[in-house]
Amino acid sequence: MKRKLLILSTLILGISCSKDSVQDDHRFTGSWMAYFGLKSSSTSAHRFDFKADGTYKEASLELDSETLEVLGYWTYATGTYSAIDNRLTLNRKEFYVAEDLSEYQQQEDLIKKEENISYGFNYEFQSGSQFTLYPECPENSSCLGAVKYEKLDE
Repeated sequence: MKRKLLILSTLILGISCSKDSVQDDHRFTGSWMAYFGLKSSSTSAHRFDFKADGTYKEASLELDSETLEVLGYWTYATGTYSAIDNRLTLNRKEFYVAEDLSEYQQQEDLIKKEENISYGFNYEFQSGSQFTLYPECPENSSCLGAVKYEKLDE
């Protein structure tokens, strides 16, 4: 009887521990923006929109510096995500890009590229309204480095 109780308690403990470690971090739900330098009339930015159902949209944008109105897009993507144990994994299903990357375009003018990739980041929340992504950067690569996102009030 003791042996059965020990096996049962070990099984329950193992299930509850593994369930805790794979629970998604729901703090991502919402819209987030990272800004990259201000030009005189416009600024580049990257936006994530994470939904509670595990889907996301992302876009590289050009914004009016004063109003933050979207002037155009460099890229746009959709897919699914998971955020577990300080690891954000994006499973990109669709990807659209400007034909000429020296000029932004309207979203409907972006060109669809075949895309079905997964990539990941480590992350850290500074508060409920800010987090930083730390992309993986292979050796001898030129990478952007850590990027800080701010939650948008919508």
